[in-house]
Amino acid sequence: MPEEDILSNKSVSLSGLKIISAVSDEKLMKNIWGIIQKIILVTGLSILCLVTIVTVLHKYYKRRFHDLASAISLISQGDFDTRLPVNSDDEIGYLSQTFNTMCETLDIYIKKTYLAETQRRTAELYALQAQINPHFLANTLESIRMRALEDDNYEVAEMLANLGNLFHWMKDFNHDIVYLEDEIDYIESYLELQKFRFGDKLSVLMNVPPDILYLGIPKFTLQPIVENNLTHGFPQNSQPLEISINFQVCDNIITLTITDNGTGMREETLADLQDHIAGIQTHSSYGLALRNVHTRIQLLFGKQYGLSINSKLYRGTAVVVTLPALEKKEMEKYVQNDYCG
Repeated sequence: MPEEDILSNKSVSLSGLKIISAVSDEKLMKNIWGIIQKIILVTGLSILCLVTIVTVLHKYYKRRFHDLASAISLISQGDFDTRLPVNSDDEIGYLSQTFNTMCETLDIYIKKTYLAETQRRTAELYALQAQINPHFLANTLESIRMRALEDDNYEVAEMLANLGNLFHWMKDFNHDIVYLEDEIDYIESYLELQKFRFGDKLSVLMNVPPDILYLGIPKFTLQPIVENNLTHGFPQNSQPLEISINFQVCDNIITLTITDNGTGMREETLADLQDHIAGIQTHSSYGLALRNVHTRIQLLFGKQYGLSINSKLYRGTAVVVTLPALEKKEMEKYVQNDYCG
């Protein structure tokens, strides 16, 4: 038996025999070495797989962080339309979703602030243009009215009184929200002047429940709409223009409906006007009065309010304005908190 063999023995108790076995040292070491090689191979493959996975994940997350950094860079340059794809529920997916929400909120806030500032500056410009010594103009109108009364020209005196009321109302730019009662007084003075102009060709019916006069309304909401009726609404058959103004409160919403029996408009014209009012597209022929009323209401109170219009050719036009039914002071606080918040 070679000396390199490894011997082992075991006794059998019943027979008293002893079993002796011999294993070649070389064969044993060969088997052990084969096991070691397999362990090394498995370990190497595991390390290779791990390195590959780490490399792929590194590139994946590096790309996603790069996209996030690029988006933040675009935001810093003023591009608030930037959005990140949200393809996972992990932390980066949460960051991307939060980033998109932040961009959307900033975009809405900036547009809202920009439009409000633009309208404020426009109003200030009109105010500066109108303020050509307002006291002088007011006193002059009153002097002319008194002279008309001295000459028993009561019609001219009434016209001047209405014009003076309009002037006092228009030159006061310190209040964006007014009582509905005051807005109605203003539109009544405006319509009285128009009746002197159009005579029997103009008829106005106003239905105002007395219990809503304390509510608030943005100043100059009604006049642009009524002026639009007078400009475009007269029937072509020489019939008088009949304007109806109705107020209704339901479910904490006040609805102002201004209708006429005028020429109306075709469906395609109505669709273009509706898109113009909503700001989807601009048609210079329609002017900005109705769009400004609609935009201002939505800026102050939200997208659920505003101005809508319906019309049938030769059957008249109806303009509907919806506002939150709030008392004047409550509406002022609502508007102030909305801008500050």
